[in-house]
This record gives sequence, C-alpha cells and structure tokens, in this order.
Amino acid sequence: MQRTDMRERTIDCVEGKGDSLLRCISREIFGNEKNIGVLKEILINEFKENVKIYRPFIGEEIRRSCLACVGVVENNTGGFKKLSQFIKERIEDDLPCDELLLWLTCTYFQTPLYVLRVTDLDTSTVSSWTEYTQLRRRKRDQKKKTTFLKKCSSTYFISLLETEGKQYCRIVPKLKSCNCFLEIPSIPSVESVQCHTQQDRTLLKTLRNVDDLLEVACVRLNELLHTCRLLQQTCDDLINEFESRRKKTNIATTTGLSSGVAGVIIAGIGLSAVTAGASLGLSVGGIVLGTVGGTVVASSKIRESVLNKGTIGKLERYQNCYEERLEILKNVIGELKKHLMKLETSSEEMLANPSYTGSEFAYLQSLPGIILPWKALP
Repeated sequence: MQRTDMRERTIDCVEGKGDSLLRCISREIFGNEKNIGVLKEILINEFKENVKIYRPFIGEEIRRSCLACVGVVENNTGGFKKLSQFIKERIEDDLPCDELLLWLTCTYFQTPLYVLRVTDLDTSTVSSWTEYTQLRRRKRDQKKKTTFLKKCSSTYFISLLETEGKQYCRIVPKLKSCNCFLEIPSIPSVESVQCHTQQDRTLLKTLRNVDDLLEVACVRLNELLHTCRLLQQTCDDLINEFESRRKKTNIATTTGLSSGVAGVIIAGIGLSAVTAGASLGLSVGGIVLGTVGGTVVASSKIRESVLNKGTIGKLERYQNCYEERLEILKNVIGELKKHLMKLETSSEEMLANPSYTGSEFAYLQSLPGIILPWKALP
C-alpha cells in the first residue's frame, strides 16, 4: 500500500472466514483467533448495559432490519430490551452491524481504533483513516488486558484495514512489537495514487473490485450454508417436538420443509464445489427456489400446534437470518457480474492498444476466457 504512514506497517490477514473484525480483535487481545465467542459475549453485554449510549450509533442498515423483524422500538425499558435482543442475535449470527462493533470494541477496551479505508474513484485511489474512541469511561478489566498492555504507554491503539467488502485485517508494525512504538495515524490523512493512463486506471479499479467481491462472495456463501444447517437442525428439532407432543399429528409438511432446506444445500450450493465455482449462478438459482420453502417454515400450521415458544423463536430467527443472508449474497453476485462485464470491456479496449508488451498482451487476451463461465450468473 503506497502510503507514507504504511512504510513502518504491514497487513496481517486473519486465517478464518467470517467474523473478520472479531478475529482481528481476538488476535490483538488474546494472541489468537479462538476467542470470538468470548468477545461476542463481552460486546453483547456492553450494548445491553448501555443501550442509551449506543443507540445513536446504530446504522441505517440495522434500523431497517430491526423495523422489519421486531417493529418500532419505543424509547423505554421494553423497547431497549427488544433492541438489545435484536442486536444480540445479529452479533451472534455475524450479520452486518455497520460500525456498531467498532464503537463497542473501543469503548469496552478503552482503546482507540484507527480504521484505514481504500476507495477507488474514477481518476485515482484514495485512502484515509477514521478514528473511533470510547463513548464512555470505564475501569479497565485486568483480566481483559491486551497482549502488550503491561509494557505499553498510554499511546497504545489498534489499527485495522477495512476492505470495500467490509472484511477486516490487522495493521501491525513491521519491526516493532506494538503499535505504541509508532506514531498515531493522522486523521483523516487522505492520500491518493494516480495511474499513468485512464485505461490503466479503469483496469486496476475493476480488477480490485472483482478480487474483493470474489472474496466476499466466498464468505457470504459459507455464512449462508451455515445458516441453512442451523435452519435444518431447528426443523429437525421441531419434528421431534411434534412427535413427542402430538403423536397423531400429520408431520409430512414439516418433514418436507426440513428436506427442502437440505435440498437447497445439496442441489443449490453443492454444485459450486463440484464445478470449482463455475456454477455459482446455478447455486444462487437453487437457493432462490428454496426461499418459498424457507418462508413457510414459521407458518400458521406450526403455530396451531402446542409448541415450545423458544423453538418458534429460534425458527423465526434463523428464517430471518437465512433471508437476509440470501439477499446479501444475491447483491454481491449482481455486483460481481457487473464488474466482470466491465472488465471484459476494458480488456477488449486495451487489446487494441499497440503500446503493450508481449506479456501484457497475452494477459489481456486471457481475460475473456476467465470471464466467460461467469456470464451465466443470474
């Protein structure tokens, strides 16, 4: 990354997929990525105990989803409880939380966060830092110290890189053991990189977008698969509850729903692995066909039975999670297809440019063949 303040820094990518922000924080605080569950519990309790403080920092995406799932949240104890439960489930299910997790993290650990974001404009690539500081003062929990806290001065901070796909990596010193040995990033410290020609600029921007979107698509697909498994398990639990409470109930419908979810996983998503991703368009199509089955899960037939309220709540939760993840994946696929078509157009224009070397020309010639399998995307 061509920034003056990155000369002494490097990017440390997380190993696992999903929960990329919490994986970064876990590695920063505990030295590994194995404490995501602990962090989720900490941040959920932090929000629950201070809803009034954090409510103004809830983004529009969460507000819209909250309105659709739980309705209007009143400014009272009951409303705060409902909002806390909604945020709790989003954090547990790794659904988008806008910047809320950043505010929760820097406040709970009383440590400033600096997030570097890179944006591709029409004429240049611009990068800038954003600072997140604690929203309230709290006494440090001696059991939750960061790895370097004992030897760090008051200048300790956490620095992260956020991609356009909202994935995170740590930014760490190249040669030092801790950020406290480096200067705090200047805010906003905007820097830009220019390309030699507009054609180069367009190709670089499109390639970067495709790369980001492919990574995001893999993450979102894994998340959708995980949600499908949770939904299927909940359907299995529902069947068992039916059998134990109403032995004479015809549970064929419910069994069909469970099988339907399994069918989505096998027929819709499984093809992607077999064809090395070329049939991702068919995968999404298979998932879309299963949406009807997923939507019927919490229907009136189930409600007519005397069921455990917790089972119904869990079913509705995973159904909403399934539908939101499906919509997110469809949007990512749509953006990916758009940028791939743009990449094909750019490569064709550049092939007509006689100034490129033999190796560059061969690379440009290979792009249409790479793009071809993706034209089947819906």
